[in-house]
Amino acid sequence: MRKVINRKLVIANSLIGLGVAVWIPYLLAIGAGEHPSIFPTLVVHLVLVLGGARMKRRGRSQSEPVNRSRHRLGLALVIAGVLVWIPYLYTKHILHEQLSIAPYLVGHLSGVALGGYLRLSSSPTPKTLNGESNDDTR
Repeated sequence: MRKVINRKLVIANSLIGLGVAVWIPYLLAIGAGEHPSIFPTLVVHLVLVLGGARMKRRGRSQSEPVNRSRHRLGLALVIAGVLVWIPYLYTKHILHEQLSIAPYLVGHLSGVALGGYLRLSSSPTPKTLNGESNDDTR
């Protein structure tokens, strides 16, 4: 049987991928010794990642998650991964202290990646455009 690709999920994943990839030129500029502003890159990152996540959520089945506790833990990790930036931004921009971004970035990526995986793995198999499951286990 031929699989039909859910176009919304493909576009959503592409937006999320582009939202992450937007950091590559920024990091290359930092590596080259330049000091670009983080805010334009951050805005583009947030617009693409949040837009892709919203589209992905709408493209999935509307049924309840298969494993609710796993889904909730994933959400909590994603939220914690985003909130890790609050102490960084407060210390850097309110207290004007110099600090390394590395521990905050590790916390952010760990929370968002693991939380996203838990949420994705707790959801039912997405439906294709013709309403059939994409599950190969049949």
